[in-house]
Amino acid sequence: MYWLLLAFWLALVYFFGSTYFGRNQTQSWIDRFQRHPRFCAWLNAQHGHLRASWHYVEFSALFFLIYYGTNSRSLSYRFVPAVAAWALTMIAAVADEIRQYHTGGRQFRRIDLLHSFMGATLALAAAALFG
Repeated sequence: MYWLLLAFWLALVYFFGSTYFGRNQTQSWIDRFQRHPRFCAWLNAQHGHLRASWHYVEFSALFFLIYYGTNSRSLSYRFVPAVAAWALTMIAAVADEIRQYHTGGRQFRRIDLLHSFMGATLALAAAALFG
């Protein structure tokens, strides 16, 4: 079951890195709310923040899936598996940005990579603090 969940999450990360979720595409979704000017203005103001927050969700969840899935003997914090899970998450984040660079309508953005790294690093810190 674990491998199926991990594969599903990686497929979700891959899907959200496609052209369907580029800045222009998500902006076109926001533009559909033109009939509600206040809500549309709020979405336009928060667009970048919402997009950045998804990087935190994607890669913190990926870290937890890798770490707790491979550290199933106990839920207590173990340094080496945590750092290994963090490193695998970083590799996935870099691979995601490289893939976006080669996908039409997307681009490699260092700030997106930084958000992905921060999501995994915050998850690592949470595992250390609460594990």
